Amino acid sequence: MSTLGGPINQLSLLLSESSTCQLDHSLLFWSRDKDLPDSVRTNLDAPISTVRSHGILGGLKQLRRCISQSKPDILHIWHPYLLNWEHLGLLHRVGAKIVCSMGNPADRWIRYPTHAFKFYVRRSDHVIFSSTAQQEFAQQFLKIGASSVVYPSEQFTKSDHKADIRQELGISQTSFIIGAAGRLIPGKRLKDLIWSMEILKTVRDDIHLVVWGDGPQLKILQEYARELDLLSHIHFVGWATDFQSRVQDCLCLISCSDAHGVSACAATASSAGIPFVSAGAKGTLELFVNGKNSLLFGPGDSGSLARCINNLVEDKSLSSQLVTDAKLLQETALSPSRFADSYLKVFHTVANE
Repeated sequence: MSTLGGPINQLSLLLSESSTCQLDHSLLFWSRDKDLPDSVRTNLDAPISTVRSHGILGGLKQLRRCISQSKPDILHIWHPYLLNWEHLGLLHRVGAKIVCSMGNPADRWIRYPTHAFKFYVRRSDHVIFSSTAQQEFAQQFLKIGASSVVYPSEQFTKSDHKADIRQELGISQTSFIIGAAGRLIPGKRLKDLIWSMEILKTVRDDIHLVVWGDGPQLKILQEYARELDLLSHIHFVGWATDFQSRVQDCLCLISCSDAHGVSACAATASSAGIPFVSAGAKGTLELFVNGKNSLLFGPGDSGSLARCINNLVEDKSLSSQLVTDAKLLQETALSPSRFADSYLKVFHTVANE
């Protein structure tokens, strides 16, 4: 199996958690980055090939050559909506069957798909969506054959080492930390979260936001925080190698995305045992109920988000109740073994068609 990018933690689950069968696999990453993150080589026990896309045609030819040499039965493409016109006519010639995983893109990627995105979805033997709402939404704009819904998942490993993120950031041990994680792109709507921090600062001064991740909006978000005089309370830390032990120290994990899919942050929060606070998008509402296993706010409503965060700070019993009720999701819809088995069932079906 070759994959084009993708969520590293979910890919690790896919290759290690299945209780039904083993998958003979190799991994191919196509990236403009100088090297793969340490988490890739640490978490993924597999032969790994990398292709640097310095020049469009040179990178694509190298990519096709790497795929051809591995002779995969299935070409698994993660986030096909990122493919552009220059990718057409190159990857599909390897003759492998194709499975596409949609992830949780902003709705505009699906509503206004690129030609390459439409081509690979139409060419795919199976498309995997992250929610039923996303599946139904995509069917309005894309020609889709076989498809299924697999909610995201994550498995936190137990470790004796616990990072002290407050000490690392130089903030008070009595302060509250809220977290956000993911690719820093417009669809994540992190400006809504930064604006909620401005609202909270008028009420209390002991709440800090830690943002894990990188992406094209990093400098824009940093400048926005600077304009609001919030850089002392908002910390952009990139992708820490010990992310799991750090995120468990957060009061909650927040997703502001209003996309139709389910955010991977939902699985991260459930696995870490911390409350999930999210915009009440359609995919999110398939799993989460406001005040029961999560706190939900209206998409784009920074005031409502600030109120959710303040409620968690002021009501310590609320956090425990939300985590307890969300535990059922971690054992069912967001279960690591369910996630892996669902993917491998798709691979088995496609390979034997």
